[in-house]
Order: sequence, then C-alpha cells, then structure tokens
Amino acid sequence: MYSGNRSGENIGISPARYLQVAIDGTTVLGLEPGDLFTGADSRLTLLQTLTTTPYQLPSNYIGMHFKDQNAPTNVVFGTLRLHDCDCSWQDIDPNAQGPSGYDAGAVARLDALVSLAHSKSADIIYCFNGTPAGFAVDGNIRQRSVYELPLQNFLAWLWDRYGTKITAIEPWNEPNTPGYFAGTYSGAGNDLWLHSSRIYDWVKYFSRPWTVLTPSFTDASGAVSMNTYMQDGGNDKCDAFAFHAYQGSEFLKFDRKNTDAFLAVAASRSPGKDIWCTEVGNSNPTRRSIVEPVLYMSAKGVKRVCLYAWDHEGKIDMRISRLGAGTWNSIVAELRSGSISRVSTIGMMIGAVIGGVNVSA
Repeated sequence: MYSGNRSGENIGISPARYLQVAIDGTTVLGLEPGDLFTGADSRLTLLQTLTTTPYQLPSNYIGMHFKDQNAPTNVVFGTLRLHDCDCSWQDIDPNAQGPSGYDAGAVARLDALVSLAHSKSADIIYCFNGTPAGFAVDGNIRQRSVYELPLQNFLAWLWDRYGTKITAIEPWNEPNTPGYFAGTYSGAGNDLWLHSSRIYDWVKYFSRPWTVLTPSFTDASGAVSMNTYMQDGGNDKCDAFAFHAYQGSEFLKFDRKNTDAFLAVAASRSPGKDIWCTEVGNSNPTRRSIVEPVLYMSAKGVKRVCLYAWDHEGKIDMRISRLGAGTWNSIVAELRSGSISRVSTIGMMIGAVIGGVNVSA
C-alpha cells in the first residue's frame, strides 16, 4: 500500500514514510498542512482526516498499568489504573473480615503503587473486578456483594487511607467477558447496576471528589451490551463513560470499528459526559500499538487512554516493557510535545502534525 517499511514500528520516526504513500502505483504527498488530498480522484479515498481542530494532550492523558509493586520509577505516565495488580477488594479482604482482617501484603502493594503514582503527580483509577467471597452473592467473587455495608466500609477505608490521591473509581472490569462477571447487567435493578449505584451513591452522599466511571465493557459484543446497560439505568450512576478498545479474545489489539461503536453508545446514552478508554493494548507491543490508539481516540474526543500493561503478559505477551523505558518515554514525549493540529489516516496508517512536526505510527 505504501512505499517504505511495512512494519513501520521498529525503525523510529520517518516523515518520509508518513508523507510518501503509493496508491495504485502513484506516489503522492499528503497530510502536510495545506497539502491534503482534496481532489475527486477515487484512488485517494483511503485518506480520512479525523480532526483539524488543534488540541494538546494533557499530562494525565496517557495511562499505564503495573502489576509489580516495585515498578520502575523511570517510566513516564500520567494516569495509573490499578487493575491486575493483586490489590482489588477481594485481594485486600480475602476472608471478608473488614478492615481488621485486611491482607497486609495486598495493602502494601496498593500503598506502593499509590505512592509511585503520587510521586509523579499522576491520577489513579481504582478498579473493582471482584468481591470477597464471604460477602458475594452465592459466594462467587465475580458477583456483587449481597449487602451494601461491606462495600461502603471498603470505600470509606480507601478514602481514609488515600483520599484525593485516588482520582476515579471504576466499578467493574469487562463485565461482558466470560468469567469476569457472574451477575446480570441488563434489566431494571440488575446486579451490575446495583453494585455501581452503591459506589456512586456513597461517593455523592459524602461529597468525595472521585470521578465514578461506568463499568468498562470490551470487544465487539461490548458496545451492544453496554448500550443495554446504559439504557437500563447505567447512565444515572456515573460521571464519565468508560470502555476498552479491544478486538479479539486470544490475540488482542486496538480496533477502530469497535471504538467507534462505543463512542456511538456514549453519544446516545451519555451525551455531555467525558469518555475514558481505561484499557487498550496489544499482544505484540510495538510503536504503532501505542501511537495509533492515542492519536485515534484523542482526535475523536476521548479524554483518557490507559495502555496495558508494563509488566503483565495478559494475552500472549502484552508487556510494553519489552520495548524498554527509553522507547516508551520517547513516544509519550513525542505525543505530548505540542499542539496537535491534524490527525489523519491512510488506510491502516495513522499520523498527526504535532507541534508542526509530522509524526506517524
């Protein structure tokens, strides 16, 4: 499709690769300001300009996940999503005893990760993905709590210990993924809505300055399921709309079509509310698997994108650490480097003009 290296992820930035594109054997230059394709030539229909409205990524825009509490301090990130780090509610209170019986190791992991984020002035998303078995419906950690009080007590403990160091609460991770949530998420008073409403109502009653997100659905079926959940009361119990921008079940990757489907649900069910992508990654991380979702979603108005994951293999091997801290940090610096005045795609390629410099994935 284009002249140059097809993989494009491992040879660094090359404006020539970004600007020089071969379509039907004809080499054309595009994507420079004032040099976009504007003709009626059908060969050029692969070009899509996502936005020409200037914007700049805030420092908290690009997020990260860490599993190890001893995460390296030289990795740049603006938001830390606490998920898959063995410090969720069921990890901290495995015996359903309340604060007096909390697991010291899980609390220490959470303390260390919160301290790491705080040292970088980064935001924190605390994610629920289970319930202590002793509190859960049918004793299933993938269900909601039977009673409201245990969840309220845990939220109070989070506030007393961490306060405003936590920025947002995510009620559940990927409830539509098999094995991740055992309850219902459609119909009036469904299990997921009840769990989310307990969190939302507690935060609002005590005027805590936490942003309460929606549960984050994922993949092709996720937008349909989330539309139903939001229609059945989910929008009433959130401050912002959250989703995961994946395609696949074994090999995971960013998917534009699925992302657009979630954005359509947000526009329909949560108009005016911010949209966060709390997880996206790739089973074989590359430069492109980082740059593409950030550029694509930021151009479409998504307010936060959290990459998965620095040190967790996930599906196959999603560890961004394989690229090295230097490569990751340089990509983040590049994306934050200035005003983004244009984001465009040519087929599967994506690029932007950032601070007057052409940047490609």
